[in-house]
Amino acid sequence: MTTTKGKPVFVENGYVYIVDRSSGDKTIWCCERKRHGYCKSRLQTLNDRVAQTIGIHNHEPRAEAAELMDARTQMSQEAKTSNKVTHDIVAVGVSHITNNVIEGWNNRFASLVDCAHSNIWKFLRLLKKEQSMVEAELIQAETGVRRPKRLVTERQKKRIMNILDEQSTTNLDKVLALANNISLQSA
Repeated sequence: MTTTKGKPVFVENGYVYIVDRSSGDKTIWCCERKRHGYCKSRLQTLNDRVAQTIGIHNHEPRAEAAELMDARTQMSQEAKTSNKVTHDIVAVGVSHITNNVIEGWNNRFASLVDCAHSNIWKFLRLLKKEQSMVEAELIQAETGVRRPKRLVTERQKKRIMNILDEQSTTNLDKVLALANNISLQSA
């Protein structure tokens, strides 16, 4: 996979890396957000396999990063090699990308409105509220603030770690305890 300028890109666990330097089979990649002064995480590969991860990211991974990079690269190549109209190139390029983010926003906004037919003034007030919430989230993301994990998730993680760290139980007891713990969340 490459950037729109043709430089190689490496995607690992939703994080996008660009080449920092390479020597023979060894390549050192830096996070794509390094150039903006945000993230100092790095990755080292040998023969295109991850050998070492250096540092931690100060931002959340983007699950759709690889999909978006691939679509952007395909659209760029199509624009260079064909005589199609820009609209047609973009329509084909983004047709396979999922719209989970948009559906999530739609559900959030629908729960904010909380009625089938609101008047225009309520709609505008809620739209302004949503805009200020999004701007606050963007500022937090740019400064590296991570969303806190839900208390339920933290408690479940602690229970699982306690089960796995217990030395006196057998593997069968650990598996049964893990299965019981997982069923508790769905209940």
